[in-house]
Amino acid sequence: RAFLYDCDLEGALLVGARLQNCWLARANLRNANLDWAHLEGADLSTARNLLPEQLKSAHWDASTRLPANFTERARSNRVGFLGNK
Repeated sequence: RAFLYDCDLEGALLVGARLQNCWLARANLRNANLDWAHLEGADLSTARNLLPEQLKSAHWDASTRLPANFTERARSNRVGFLGNK
């Protein structure tokens, strides 16, 4: 469980990273590779430059907090959604 405040992760290779319950407050995620990253319970609500496409192969669940600017369509994209365990 990490608190990553205002960090610059632009272009970071976070493939398979275990970021469960992590708070990425104001983190810059522009072009960050989140393929297969574990984001269950993570708080991405204030992350900057995050696009829905970056979460397509990431693992996330109902407790993952997404940015408010994500459209309902992006929120309903359940490709990486794990659902109830």
